[in-house]
Amino acid sequence: MYFGPTNAGIWRIGIEVDGGDPGRTAQIARTTNLAGVPAGLRQVFYYADTARALARMRGRDREAVRYLLTAERLAPQHVHTSAVARETTRALLERSRRAAGGTELRGLCERMQVG
Repeated sequence: MYFGPTNAGIWRIGIEVDGGDPGRTAQIARTTNLAGVPAGLRQVFYYADTARALARMRGRDREAVRYLLTAERLAPQHVHTSAVARETTRALLERSRRAAGGTELRGLCERMQVG
């Protein structure tokens, strides 16, 4: 079950990301050591939820995309079917289009059928 500080940190990230303070979520993510949880599914929640927080912070879009891509590599079936991941990806894509966006994000959107 991977009970311990790492798993607790992943759960805190999931709770905080919806609490309205993305900076707090990013702070928790920085102090969460994923080496304590080798299970890919728990890690995918870390990356996907941290990406959601980063996407809500000014100037952190590239980092959010990197986190989403990492989550996708770990568990594409989860990321592609997650409503919140799709919403985050869509928001990043819209901002990216306005800023003449990146190819990595467009590729992720195509694989997720977000557009």
